[in-house]
Amino acid sequence: MIAFILLAAVGLILLLISAFFEEEVEAAPEVEGGGPQFLSLRSIAVFLTAFGTVGAIARYYEL
Repeated sequence: MIAFILLAAVGLILLLISAFFEEEVEAAPEVEGGGPQFLSLRSIAVFLTAFGTVGAIARYYEL
């Protein structure tokens, strides 16, 4: 369960960094089209946060 909590914490920290320093920190190169990037730092952070949180909740309730 500690692994899921650590994943959620790392994801949350990355999400906060992405929120405050959006222009300076990007994991994926610029893609023409101007839309949201598939592997942006924000999308990776949201995935880690959601995966860690749901995993920890599932382990807590023994699902």
